[in-house]
Amino acid sequence: MKDLTIWCTYHKDEQIQQFGLLEDDVMRLFKGNDTGIEGENINHLNPFYSEIVTLYYVWKNGIQSRRVGFCHYRRRFGRIADVEPGTCQVLATNRNCHVFGHYKGAHKIPTNLYQK
Repeated sequence: MKDLTIWCTYHKDEQIQQFGLLEDDVMRLFKGNDTGIEGENINHLNPFYSEIVTLYYVWKNGIQSRRVGFCHYRRRFGRIADVEPGTCQVLATNRNCHVFGHYKGAHKIPTNLYQK
């Protein structure tokens, strides 16, 4: 079993060169909107779930590593740190990006959707 695998979700082939995406012994690339991929997947839902389709694919198809991570082609990990098994650590954060605000704008979520 591999020690660490990080799955990087992308959705256009040109993004591989544009963003310098490379597969190696740790990083795996996953085309999140490829509905022809073998194995159980929800890639047709990529516009709504982005990286979650990769997590689903890895989970449902029993792909295992001692430690696993998921990232987006524009939000990749800058470096790999030692992560204790059984723990969850954020390897890097962008303090200038509010995640909910980003997804709200990027996915055109109505302002009043989460108001009581």
